[in-house]
Parts: sequence; structure tokens; C-alpha cells
Amino acid sequence: MAGVEGLQTLLLADEPHLHGVRDVQNWIGGSDHHPLSAEFVPPAPPLVPALVDDLVVYMNGGDHAPLVQAGLVHAQFETIHPFRDGNGRVGRALIHTVLVRRGLTRHAVLPISPVLLTRSQEYVQGLTDYRYSGPATSVQGQQGVSQWLRVFLQAVGIAVTQAEQFAASLDELRQHWEQEVAAKRREQNLRETPRADSATSRILATLQEHPVLTTASVMRLFDVSRPAAVTALDELARPTPYPADGVGPAPGDGSTDMRG
Repeated sequence: MAGVEGLQTLLLADEPHLHGVRDVQNWIGGSDHHPLSAEFVPPAPPLVPALVDDLVVYMNGGDHAPLVQAGLVHAQFETIHPFRDGNGRVGRALIHTVLVRRGLTRHAVLPISPVLLTRSQEYVQGLTDYRYSGPATSVQGQQGVSQWLRVFLQAVGIAVTQAEQFAASLDELRQHWEQEVAAKRREQNLRETPRADSATSRILATLQEHPVLTTASVMRLFDVSRPAAVTALDELARPTPYPADGVGPAPGDGSTDMRG
């Protein structure tokens, strides 16, 4: 349980008074003063530590396929709702914790959470179905789990498609940048491709991660001198059309923005 609590502490770093497993009853929806009209009432505080420990045991195992495990971990965590605040953030983080630990997303984070947020009605209904209060082995209980997993796996599928489209767009953008640099260097009678160890090449290789740079940030990120940083930014910069009212960045402000 310590790992889950540590995750909440990191995500709510500025709110130490909310850290740790709750010792009060909470609920979702309805009145702030009583749970009589709540949409969902999580387990009572004395039950929470054992339920979280049981969830951690499942999360550390491999009884199910990674995506199924991630979906069940998220739904069970949100059902326990073990903290006074931060349950949504921690529950979403646990999805990616499972996927990383199971080797599905070692170098990227799938946008599953944004997809679930944009499909809020299906998301809430899926969790409601999962929280069937009868025996888990009953037909209704199994159907509830299946309904939730259907919602979750559909969101994963959409997230994968969006991530692939985004990656393709980034590749096109990188090619566009490289072509612009090559054209500019041709105009100056230079070889089209900068040296691989030059600041220009190193900036281009990571420009998708740092689309807005200044002289100071280039010096810090790439451990280069001020002259080298200025030279690289000058080479990568392109004229920025000013608005009709003439308001715009001042020439020579030591920054470059290649997002467009």
C-alpha cells in the first residue's frame, strides 16, 4: 500500500493535509453534507486498508493480460476511493503504471485518460456496471465486469489510433523542418546537412520535445557555449510575420519557435 500512497503524495505534493488513506467516509455526487443522494458511496474507512492491500497484490501479479489488468486495477481503485482527494489522478496513473510494468508502454504514455474524459457518460456507466453489489461470480456480476472492460478497451483502441496519428504528424513536421534548414543552407552555399555533432543537429533531433527555445535554454539543454547557441538559433530561426498592428517579438530576442 505504501507505493500507492507515495503516488498520491507525489501528485498532491502541495496538499500534505490530504495525504494518506482516508479515515472518513466519502462519496461521489449528491450533497456535500450527506451521502443520501450520492451517485456512489465507497467502502467504509475501516475496510479501506485491506482492500488497497488486496488491490496491490493483484496489481503485482500477472493473472490477466496487461490491458485487462490495467482496466480492472483502475476500476477497483476508483471503487475503493481510498483517499480524501486525488483518487481520479492516482487511478489514472495506475493505468500507466501497469502498462509500463507489463512492458506495453516503455517509451510513451498512451492518451487513455483524455479519451475516457471525453467519453464521460460511457465511463461512468461502465464503472457503475462494474460495481454490481451482488456476488462477483453471478451472471450479473460477470456482465458488469465485461461492460466496464468493453468501455475501457474501446478507449485504449481510440488512444492507440490517436497516438499513431500524432506520431505520423510529428514525423511530417520533422521532415518539414529538415527541408527548411537544408534550403536555407543551400542559399548560403553550405552543405545541406549540418554536422551530426553540431548544436543545430542536436536541436533538430529534439525539437519536438522543446519547440520553444532561448539562448539560455539551448546552453543548458545541450551543454554548449553562448556563441554556439546563438549560431544554432540564428540558423534555425525564420522570419515571423507580425500582426497588422505591428505587435510581435522584437528582432534579436534570443528565442526561436518552430512549432508551425
